[in-house]
Amino acid sequence: MPMTFTTCISAQDFGLASETMIPGFQASQLSCAAPAQVVRVDPCHVFDESFLQDLVLWWTWPDTRIPLYIAGPTGCGKTTSVLQFLARVHVPVISLTCSRRFVKDDLVGRWGAHEGGFAWIDGPATIAWKTGAVLLINEFSLAPPEVWVGANDIFEGQPITIEKTGLSIPRHVNTRVIVTDNCRCGTLPESAYSSRNQQDASTCDRFWHMAADWPKPEVEAHIVLYRCERIAQGALSSETLAELARCAARLAQASRTNPALEADFVSEDVPAALSTRVVIRLCEILTQLLAGSCIPEQSLSRAVRLAIGSALNDRACLTLLEMAAFHFAPLLETLHSSTAANRRRRNVRPKIG
Repeated sequence: MPMTFTTCISAQDFGLASETMIPGFQASQLSCAAPAQVVRVDPCHVFDESFLQDLVLWWTWPDTRIPLYIAGPTGCGKTTSVLQFLARVHVPVISLTCSRRFVKDDLVGRWGAHEGGFAWIDGPATIAWKTGAVLLINEFSLAPPEVWVGANDIFEGQPITIEKTGLSIPRHVNTRVIVTDNCRCGTLPESAYSSRNQQDASTCDRFWHMAADWPKPEVEAHIVLYRCERIAQGALSSETLAELARCAARLAQASRTNPALEADFVSEDVPAALSTRVVIRLCEILTQLLAGSCIPEQSLSRAVRLAIGSALNDRACLTLLEMAAFHFAPLLETLHSSTAANRRRRNVRPKIG
C-alpha cells in the first residue's frame, strides 16, 4: 500500500535545478515524541543527484514494506543524506546504532523498571510501526547475522508480534525502514572494517540496495565551500575560500587514489583515504585559523593534525602533512601574495604637494 503523502516538495529545495516535485508531508502536520525526532534542515547540505534520484524512486515505490540498504565508505554522507532528505519531506525518524551485543529486543522492546514497578517499554521498531516514523538502522553489520535473520518479519513489513506480551502490532502505512552500513550486505566485510559481520543471504534478499560513494571533486569542493563560508563570516575573501575548497577536493581525491591503498597488505605508514567528514573538519579548522591571521603553513599543519593526523602513526601523519602541503600550495601562494600586497600598500606614503 502506498504512503499517504499530503503534499509535494520542489526538487529545488533539495538543491537541484529541476521542476520535479517530491512527495512528502506538510510541516504543520508533524508531531512526534521521543525517541522519534524531526531533523532540522541543514541549508549547507549538498545532495548527490543520482543518489537522490534512487532514494526518491524507493521513497515513492507503491510497496512500502520493502526496506532500503545503503552501503558506502565511512564519512561519505550516507546517514546525513538520509536525514536531510527526511527533514525536507517533513518525516519523523527513529535512529539507532547497532553493536556487537545487539539483539532483537533492542528493536522490539523489553520489560523494564517504570515508576516503581515493571512495565513494557516499546523498542524503536515497535514505536515506528505504531506511529509511521521512518526507522533508520546504522552500523547494521556490527550486529550478529542471526539477529537480522530473526528480524525478517520486520524487513517484510509484517505485524510485529511481541511474544512477551502477546500483542501484535500492525505496521503503519507510512513506516519505512532504512539501513546504512560501511559494508555491502552481500559481500565479505572489507579489511578496514574488521569488527563487522558477514550477513545471511536471506537478509540481503529482502532489501533494495544503494551504493554510496565519495562525492565527485566538484561536488566535494562545493560542500567544503558552504561549510567554510559559514565559519569565515566574511573574514576571508570569496576567492580565498574558493581556492581552499578546490585544494581540499584535490587532497581528498589524491588520498583515495593512492596506489598503496590497493595493495593486499596496507602498511600503517600509509594514511587511509580521507572521508568527506574529515575533509570538512580539516577545512573548517583551517578556515578558523586563517581568519584569525595565523601563519598559513602553520595553520595547515595544525588543521591536518587536529582533523585526523594525530590519530595516525608518525610516518603516516608525516605523509599526510606532505600531501596536504603539496595540494594546498596554490592556497598558500595566494595568501602570501595577498599579504605582500597589503604590506606594500601600507608602506606607500602619500606625497605632500
